[in-house]
Amino acid sequence: MMKRRALLATSLALPFAAPFVVRAQQWPSRTIRMIVPYAPGATGDIGGRLYGEELGKTLGQSVVIDNKTGAGGTIAMAELARAVPDGYTLGVLAQGLLVYNLGLYKNPGYDPFKDLVVLSINFSVANVLIVHPSNPAKTVADVVEQARAKKGELTFSSGGIGTSHHMSGVLLELRTGVKRQHMPRFGRLERGWYIQVSGGPSNSEALNLSRPAGASEMIFIGYRQHPTLL
Repeated sequence: MMKRRALLATSLALPFAAPFVVRAQQWPSRTIRMIVPYAPGATGDIGGRLYGEELGKTLGQSVVIDNKTGAGGTIAMAELARAVPDGYTLGVLAQGLLVYNLGLYKNPGYDPFKDLVVLSINFSVANVLIVHPSNPAKTVADVVEQARAKKGELTFSSGGIGTSHHMSGVLLELRTGVKRQHMPRFGRLERGWYIQVSGGPSNSEALNLSRPAGASEMIFIGYRQHPTLL
C-alpha cells in the first residue's frame, strides 16, 4: 500500500520572484484563494482547511477554500495553473495530481513541472485496506484468495480514479496477478468512511481516515502501523 502525501502549490511564478519584488513587499493585501480538488469532508479538504486557517492567522488575511472536484483533480489543477501568478491563488494537491494523472490522462490540462511551484509538504496519511464485517477475511492473503476464487467478480472501492487509494488497489493487483473491479466513490463521506454514490456495496476498500466505532474490519495499514486504528 501507499502513503498519501498532501502538498501546497501555486501557479508560476511566485510573487517573490522578479519582476514582482514591489508587489511582494505588499503581499498579501487581500483574501487568498485556496483551490482544493477534493470534496468537503475528504482528507485533503480537512487538511487544506486546517492549513488555510493557520496560514490566514500568520499572514493576517483570510484564506477562502474553493472545493473543485471532478476528473481526478485535473479540473482544479488546470484552474490553478491558469491562475494569475500573483500569490493569491494556492492549491492543495497529492502525489496523484503530480504524478499519476500524467500517466492516466493523455492531456490533463496542466503540466506540474512547468505550471506549478510546490511550496510545502503539509501532511501525510497512511492508506488502509478494510472489508465489511460480514466478510470473513482477516488478512491481505485472504482477500487475494477471495478475488482469485471469484475470478474478477470481487470489487474494491477508493476515493476516486487516480487517487492513492485507487493506485494502492492497482499495485496489489500487479503484485498478486489477481484482478478486481474498481468502484470509485469520489470522496463522499458518511460516518468517517467513503460511501458509494452508485452501485452495490464493494467487497473491500482502500481508505485513509480514522476508524469509527462499529466500522468495517480493518486488515492492513499501508506505510506504518498506527495503534489507534487497530
